[in-house]
Amino acid sequence: MTATLTFDLNDHDERQAHMRCVKATDLALVIWSIKNQNLGNTRKQILQSIERIMDEYNINLDDLVS
Repeated sequence: MTATLTFDLNDHDERQAHMRCVKATDLALVIWSIKNQNLGNTRKQILQSIERIMDEYNINLDDLVS
């Protein structure tokens, strides 16, 4: 199966849609990593672990959600 997606990267909403498509696999890997790792006991440890995993996969949520 083949698909062609076209985005106007000068448009903010379409640029975000493009980044969501480009980062879909990385986001799936982040979710898998979070699910399968011991993230810590405290809220702070959990948030730090999630942030580390997201950095590992070069995920910047500000680029994907506004």
